[in-house]
Amino acid sequence: MARKGATKEAIRTYITNQFGYDLDRTIDDIRPNYKFNESCQGTVPEAIVAFLDSTDFEDAIRCAVSLGGDSDTLTCITGGIAEAFYGDIPQDIAVQAMHRLTPSMRDVVVKFYDKYKSSVDIRTIHRLAGQFVIAQVTERNETFHERQQVLWSKMIENRVEQLENQSSNIIEKKVKSDFSNKFKKLWEL
Repeated sequence: MARKGATKEAIRTYITNQFGYDLDRTIDDIRPNYKFNESCQGTVPEAIVAFLDSTDFEDAIRCAVSLGGDSDTLTCITGGIAEAFYGDIPQDIAVQAMHRLTPSMRDVVVKFYDKYKSSVDIRTIHRLAGQFVIAQVTERNETFHERQQVLWSKMIENRVEQLENQSSNIIEKKVKSDFSNKFKKLWEL
């Protein structure tokens, strides 16, 4: 429903009627008494409420994490619904997440997106993150981390600028090449 343009109220009503979940609560209602609960009945409704209370993807994730308890599971469920409803994961979050994954896990993400939701952005981030991580896999010092943050910030700024200049979501080959060249030049700084 979230991918097909249903409203939050329509999603709330359908899930309440279909599964009997109490989705009339808010995050603020749940938070004071919520404890770790690995069951579907103790996790899924709260994850859905975190999405329903959110204003955008990042807010949905923050709402889920703020509940505590089984927050990794809550956040995964909430994030999946939020991405379907709000659209792509914000670029800065996607870049940071892809960078933290191992090359083999990044491959899994790309294969998933290729199969279920084609995304040039995810493919580009994967390729660039791989170049960065492989080149610096053993370096663990302050300078490396400072350079890493500068690099990711520049990538995000560059991507936002690209999106503002595009009239559609299609990225031309020349833009990808320019993006990759800028990335390489930044690393050499």
